[in-house]
Amino acid sequence: MTSSCTKCEESQDYLVSLAVEAWRLSRHFSRALQDLDAGLADRHMNRVRFFERSLTNLLGKAGIQLANLEGQPFESGAAVTALNLEDYPDSDSLVIDQMIEPVVLGTSGVLRAGTATVKES
Repeated sequence: MTSSCTKCEESQDYLVSLAVEAWRLSRHFSRALQDLDAGLADRHMNRVRFFERSLTNLLGKAGIQLANLEGQPFESGAAVTALNLEDYPDSDSLVIDQMIEPVVLGTSGVLRAGTATVKES
């Protein structure tokens, strides 16, 4: 492997980490806005939506996509790690309840698995 390929992979890893942290901050900020009065919350929420669109567009140009799987059925082998899977040892019908980190997809497949909690459907 050449030095330039190594640099490209490192840069992609940094971009993926930055994207995941930006996604987490956006989700946290959106939840915090729920405690504000409606007018102020709406104004700030519009800014969050603009940020999320900008992030999606810029990542798309780099061939990266963030996937939120909330509400989807959880299956073993999925690109998401369930933090509380041991709470449901006998359940066959689990759904992804809350994403802690998104699944990061690239042009060649999954770049980073997501992290989530699950619940019975």
